[in-house]
Amino acid sequence: MKKFYWFGGSWVYGTELESSKKFIENNPSSLAFPKLVSDHFKAECINLSEYSSSLDQMVLKFAGVKSQLDSHSMVFFCIPPLHRISFLDDHDNFKNIGVHNQYNRNPHQYTNEWFKYFDNENQRIYHSDCLINMLHFWCNQINVQHYFFNDTYGKTRTKIEDVHDSAWLIPKHRCLGQAILPLLNSSNELLMHDDSDVQYNDWLEQLSFIETYIRPNWVHPNEIGHKVLADYIIEKLENM
Repeated sequence: MKKFYWFGGSWVYGTELESSKKFIENNPSSLAFPKLVSDHFKAECINLSEYSSSLDQMVLKFAGVKSQLDSHSMVFFCIPPLHRISFLDDHDNFKNIGVHNQYNRNPHQYTNEWFKYFDNENQRIYHSDCLINMLHFWCNQINVQHYFFNDTYGKTRTKIEDVHDSAWLIPKHRCLGQAILPLLNSSNELLMHDDSDVQYNDWLEQLSFIETYIRPNWVHPNEIGHKVLADYIIEKLENM
């Protein structure tokens, strides 16, 4: 039987789709797009995503399962935004490196000391490229079919990324979220979830999609949104 392995953050996990009890039990939603896509291709869905996950965590999780992969496996790496960086703490738990504010959940104890090494976009791009290259080379080494795509960020610049375009399920300058929220903020290339730093008419256009594919959730797709995302990925895979 085919096996689809999914790595990513809260969009891949299906956050806000089902009860907090299931979330606490670390049970990815059966309504999320990875399960819908896997079911369409009659593949087992192995969802290794995690809420507020980083590319750093993805690398370690992939290292833990790569010995299980074979010719029946397909791997999907849903890449989070560049600012999502995490390091292991003294107890081997991943903690986030970033500015201390409401957006840096689960901060590392040394975040203020280490964030200076990632406080500019060039360094964050370099860090991301290194990890994406590592995942790509690992998959090629064991001859496993794999695809990358960004979740809510369109990455227009790279430093040393050496992944062939055919391994990007969605072009790297775009992101999965644009299938349901078409407009990116031109200043930071992130999906717009609120009206800050956005022209009024742009926000009105985006808001209509948010009401359809996000609400009543906060910033994660609702059940209809996940169905659209699944159909979008299915179409991409069928045309590869």
